[in-house]
Amino acid sequence: MLLRNKNMGTLVVVLVTLITLPDVGLGNSTESLGTLAPITITITSGRMEQSLESRTGAVSVLEPSEQDRPGPASGLGDLLDPVPGLFAASRYNGAQDLRLSVRGFGARGNFGIRGIRILLDGFPLTLPDGQSALDDLDPALIARAEVRRGPAGSLYGSSAGGVISLESSNLFARTGLVAGASTGSYGTYEGRIGYGTSYGNQALGAQASLRHSDGYRDHSKQEHRLFTLQYQGDVNGDDSVSAFLTGVDSPYALDPGGLTEEESRRDRGAASPVNLAFDAGEKVQQLRAGIAFTRPIRAGEIRVRGQALGRNFENKLPFSATELDRGVGTVSLELEQQGDRGNAFWRWVAGVDLALQRDRRTRFLNDLGSVGARTADQRETVKTAGGFLNLIVEPAPNLTLQAGMRADWLEYELEDKFLDDGDDSGLRTFAELSPGGGASLRLREGLHLFGRVSTAFEPPTTTELADPSGRGGFNKSVDPQDTLSLEAGISWRLAEGGQGELAGFYTKVKDQLVQIPIAGQPGRFFYVNAASSRYRGMELSVDQPLDDDLKAALSFSWGDYRFDDFTDADGNRFDDNRIPGIPRYQIFASLDHQPSEKLSTTLSARWTGKRYADNANSAIADSYVLVGLHGSYRVKLAGSQVRLYGGIDNLFDEEYDDNLRINAASRRFFEPAPERGFYIGMSSRF
Repeated sequence: MLLRNKNMGTLVVVLVTLITLPDVGLGNSTESLGTLAPITITITSGRMEQSLESRTGAVSVLEPSEQDRPGPASGLGDLLDPVPGLFAASRYNGAQDLRLSVRGFGARGNFGIRGIRILLDGFPLTLPDGQSALDDLDPALIARAEVRRGPAGSLYGSSAGGVISLESSNLFARTGLVAGASTGSYGTYEGRIGYGTSYGNQALGAQASLRHSDGYRDHSKQEHRLFTLQYQGDVNGDDSVSAFLTGVDSPYALDPGGLTEEESRRDRGAASPVNLAFDAGEKVQQLRAGIAFTRPIRAGEIRVRGQALGRNFENKLPFSATELDRGVGTVSLELEQQGDRGNAFWRWVAGVDLALQRDRRTRFLNDLGSVGARTADQRETVKTAGGFLNLIVEPAPNLTLQAGMRADWLEYELEDKFLDDGDDSGLRTFAELSPGGGASLRLREGLHLFGRVSTAFEPPTTTELADPSGRGGFNKSVDPQDTLSLEAGISWRLAEGGQGELAGFYTKVKDQLVQIPIAGQPGRFFYVNAASSRYRGMELSVDQPLDDDLKAALSFSWGDYRFDDFTDADGNRFDDNRIPGIPRYQIFASLDHQPSEKLSTTLSARWTGKRYADNANSAIADSYVLVGLHGSYRVKLAGSQVRLYGGIDNLFDEEYDDNLRINAASRRFFEPAPERGFYIGMSSRF
């Protein structure tokens, strides 16, 4: 389906501007490559430090500044927009959570994140059963984001889409009192206050924030309160310790639900009548705490991390309501060493990951917004253990070889406490080996080729193991999905500060997990396995200074994601159909202008291709272009650094769907996104 002419024209203007502005520095790449400064960027998502130029697969590294997260509605999806191959949906529905997909993996769930390993300061935000939740993640505290695209099973096990490794800002750079507030369209506002202090080699920081939105659509109000306490320091000489405590209180996040195409055309701001009638939404309370210890040893170091999580969750869907009490504990131990023999350099890391998840899940009837009779009561326990070894060898200065292997064991146990409909207790056990390897060849300074073969093992989450009868118990017919991927690419760096990466991939998926709606229970799904699927695509990213105060960025993604062999339980064949929820094309472009330390402005454009909403490819969400403009100005007042900022989202008032409810019952697929919005704010550091 064609784009509106006005928006296509806007995108063309932005792209032409990026291409035609002077001093791009691409005219004589050979000369530029001859005067490169030493590389300083390192990547850590491979569980050990490695230079970016010796990577054996596609990796994106972002270091967001304050202007990259300007308004009260900005979140992790907005920070990761420049990453090719990554797609973020459900940015505005607090009851559905942000949905991320990388190279097509992660889009299968209607809530939470699947198939992507997410880490914050080395601690997993991904649960033992494979689902990730970002409730206690504060985007304002993220100083670095590293996205390893493609399967990473040899490192992390359940990670078919890759790894998103986030790092908090340095506590030693956050001393003093900081406060800020912002407000925007649709009743959105945010306030935060924090304090940091350091003494010698010890630092402590705390920050609290409140975010509220009335929402663009009816029945979409949400509120989120977050508290973070962090510690960082050195003990006993070279040993280092870091610790954190986060608390979340989300008293309400109402769910407006999906609309049919006709309902969306009639009133984009409306909520689903069914969701209104049953007061659909959720509330969450959560505490998470962790501690990490690092001790240097001869030619290496030992790292130990442990964390605990407690979560209370209440969710109301049409016809049913769920209460969940969850406890999670994780421990990881890593040993890293390096050395050399002759001209060869080597580094290896080995370790184990252990995790335990205990859930008490109780389900009730939803009596038009009130909790009714109990229909299920079960205890779910997930135990996981994984051991891994990753080796990097540089037999020559211009060649890097990498190989790894991981073994995973998972046990899912269900104890049925609601016996009125029989005993549905059960046990499922999965085990898998995930090998992987790659190589990187430096053709000349700043020009590298890389290639990788990778695998991943993706077990179903506890919600994906739910029996389609809806009464409780495990679905014994669901199996894990297995992924094998081939990847090759080239990366370059220019003397003027520009850099880029071009990568292509081909992935085969066996027994892909696919969701099917449960008849008569809107919002609830069961899962089946598609026999096989194929994913292939290309990704391009370029960052290029155009002048001392002007920088351009461009990323492009093309992906072809299809079922090879899939027939559902009703006999419907979907062979060669596109996998729903994933755009085939994406383009992101931005111009950052900073004429002085005080003033900065950013113009960005994001084009997203059409997406299918169901396995039959019978419903389509149109392609769209979003343009945003924002700026900030810094001043000094009474010894404080004050930043004033503001901007416009969806500058040209594009009508588009932020999220799709894949395979939704009654064809309620579409969640319309907000129209043009404005925001202003102020932050200060004392």
